[in-house]
Amino acid sequence: ARMAPIIISSITNQTASISETMKVTCNASGIPAPRIIWLKNNKTLVGDSGVNLKDQNRILTIQRVQKEDEGLYICLACNDLGCAKAVTHFSVDGTEEKTNLELIILVGTGVIA
Repeated sequence: ARMAPIIISSITNQTASISETMKVTCNASGIPAPRIIWLKNNKTLVGDSGVNLKDQNRILTIQRVQKEDEGLYICLACNDLGCAKAVTHFSVDGTEEKTNLELIILVGTGVIA
């Protein structure tokens, strides 16, 4: 039998403090087995220095969380019969030094804090 993907475990919204680790698992089943991709704010998420995708992308880990890791994360599980998705929101507590954007504005106006 062939089966469109379903997300087996619900994923919950995550909150972490700066420099903590956030981990979320997205389990999906389907026949054939679905491929899992993650989107962050509707852009495909790829593993980089702080972002780890393991177990065929089922497990997303973000190490040393920064403020810019906040956002809407979508787990998309697809096979040739369709897709299932689960959505989670990451919130990051705490403030850090002035963000790059603020620094650019300050430099642009000639004011250096």
